[in-house]
Amino acid sequence: MMKGYIFAILLVLVAGCSSRDLTIEEVVDRLNVYKQQSTREAVDSANRLLENAVKKHPNNMTLIMELIRVNLLKGDWNKMEEYVDRGVRISGDNDELMFYRLKIFYGREEYEKFIANYKNNIRKIQSPHIKANIYHLAAGVYGAMGDAREEEKCFLEALKYYKLAGEDNVIIQNDIGAFYANQGNAEKAKQYFANSLTINANNYLVVNNLGRIFYSEGDYERALDFFNKSLLLNPNQPQLQEALEKLKKELDNNKNDAVTGGPDLGVEQKQ
Repeated sequence: MMKGYIFAILLVLVAGCSSRDLTIEEVVDRLNVYKQQSTREAVDSANRLLENAVKKHPNNMTLIMELIRVNLLKGDWNKMEEYVDRGVRISGDNDELMFYRLKIFYGREEYEKFIANYKNNIRKIQSPHIKANIYHLAAGVYGAMGDAREEEKCFLEALKYYKLAGEDNVIIQNDIGAFYANQGNAEKAKQYFANSLTINANNYLVVNNLGRIFYSEGDYERALDFFNKSLLLNPNQPQLQEALEKLKKELDNNKNDAVTGGPDLGVEQKQ
């Protein structure tokens, strides 16, 4: 999906220099400092910094775009919409602003509005990266609406445009794999999960999902291998840890029999 900003707390400001004294360039430099670590307090600090700066420079698109991204992180859809609207008034619609408006509809779960706006604007988008992200969002919307045919179409369009943008995207490969797994097509699911691992062999979510596929096929030993690797990559998976312990006990008690009561495992999407 679109790359967002990650902010860190700046505990000590430059001596004697308040946000009201900063030039636009200094504001941007300070934001670059904030991008080191993700905390709620840092996002709030960045928001205050930008709000003060935009009061002095109300038509500066750099500040407005940064405020849109900050409010996306905050999940403040109303404020985000306010700045998207301001951006459109100043510079007209562009690829980024159209994407962020769709992101607002997505965040509010206003799916009918999303679909109408998406259909009206998708052909106008010039950037392959942004078009890929919009198709990726649209797949999630159609999935939430229960339209598997359009969901699949959008996933594949997203993959095409990520490739046109020169991006090896782990998440889209995983999400397509999860889509096919949930449609009961294990072979296609494994294909996309495997593609994802060629990009990043250490993505715990994809490793986990491959384990779930093998589990669903009754290949419990292979499933265990993938589950164990997933936990090594990310030990903070308490549900998988609990399920894994249960599966190990079942295997110990049923050396030559089918597992009678394993965990409830379904593949995961992460958009």
